Amino acid sequence: MGALEYLIPVTAEVHVPSHLHPYIIGHKGSGIKKLMSEFDVHTQVSQPGGNSDIISIMGLAAKVEQAKTKLEKQINDLQTKMEDRALRNFKLTFTLDPKYHSKITGHKGLLIAQICTEHDVTIHFPKKGNREIEDQITITGYKENTLAAKNAIMKMLHKIEKTISKEIPLNHQVRDSIFGLGGKAINKIMDQFQVDIRLPPKGSWNSNITVIGLSDNVQDAIDHILDLEKYYLSGIIRYESPLDNLKNTYLYKITMQSPKCFLKRDVPRNAKATPNSPNDDSEEFPKLKQQTPPKTHPWRP
Repeated sequence: MGALEYLIPVTAEVHVPSHLHPYIIGHKGSGIKKLMSEFDVHTQVSQPGGNSDIISIMGLAAKVEQAKTKLEKQINDLQTKMEDRALRNFKLTFTLDPKYHSKITGHKGLLIAQICTEHDVTIHFPKKGNREIEDQITITGYKENTLAAKNAIMKMLHKIEKTISKEIPLNHQVRDSIFGLGGKAINKIMDQFQVDIRLPPKGSWNSNITVIGLSDNVQDAIDHILDLEKYYLSGIIRYESPLDNLKNTYLYKITMQSPKCFLKRDVPRNAKATPNSPNDDSEEFPKLKQQTPPKTHPWRP
C-alpha cells in the first residue's frame, strides 16, 4: 500500500502575491514551464484579474514537494529584492545655491562622482534651462547613505565658502619655467598646497596668476611661487652679466682705437695743405688743367 501511495498524484498550493506572478510565470510562461520540466509536475495558475493568489502544483508527492520548495524560495528571493529596491530608492532632496553647483561637481564631475562611489548613491543636479527648481539637489540610495552623501556635500560647501583668491604678477621671463612643460610644475604646486591656480590665457601678455583656496594654503603657495620666481631670475642675471661685460669691453676697445686708421693713404705726412680759391677747382680736379682743346678739321665742301 505504501508503494501505491507514492504513485498517487497529489496537489499542493502555494500562495504567490499577485504582483509577483509576472516574475514567477516569466515571459510567455517560460518560468513556470521550467519548474514543470525540472520536477515533472503540472501547475495551475489563477487567471489574470482573478482574486486567487494560489498556484497549484500537481504530481507525485516527492516531486510536488521539491517543486513547492523551489517555488517558495523564488518568492522569498523576489520579495527580498523588491524590499531592497524600495529601500535603495529612498530620495533625499535639499536646496543648494546654483552658484556653488559647478564647484561641488568639480572638473568633469570628478568630485561628485567620488561622493557617489564612496556612499553608493546617485546625485541629481538640475540642468540649466530646464523647468526644474534650479537650487534643488536630489540624492537617491539607502537612507543612511543619502544622509552621509549630503553631509559630505555640506562639508565641501563649508570649505568653498571659506576659500579666498589672490592675484599676483609673475615676471614674464620666468613664467614658463614656473608653469613647467604642459603645466606639470604648476599642477604639482596645486596638489602640494591644496589650492587652485588660474593661469592667464595662452599667448596673453598678462602674466598675473590667481591662487584660490583656504587662506593659509593660498599664502603658502604664493610664497613658494615667489621663491621660485626669485630663483629663476637670479639664474638669468648670472647668465647675462658676463655677456654684458664682454659687450662693454668690445665697445670700449672700438671707441679708443687710434684715429690713424682713418688717414688718407698715399698722402705724405709732411704735406702742407694750401687753401683753394672758391672758383679754382684745379687742385681738386688736376686733370682738368691738362685737357687739350679738340683738334679742328678743315671744312670740305
